[in-house]
Amino acid sequence: MTDLFVKVIRTPETSDDTYKMMMIWGQAIGKTTITCKDTPGFVVNRLLGPYLSEAIKMMERGEYLQSTILARNYF
Repeated sequence: MTDLFVKVIRTPETSDDTYKMMMIWGQAIGKTTITCKDTPGFVVNRLLGPYLSEAIKMMERGEYLQSTILARNYF
């Protein structure tokens, strides 16, 4: 599975020109570009945690259905 987006990490040292060039490049290769701060986990890992936590709770409650198992393939 390939990423559908490109994360452009902007730090205080990143020039405006470099930032703009990376945003344009990401779009040029057909990706959605998003801006992130330089923090642990960036975007995907920070969003994945709550999804995994809820999946575990569902499994513990006996709600882990086939549709849930199939849905995990999209993350």
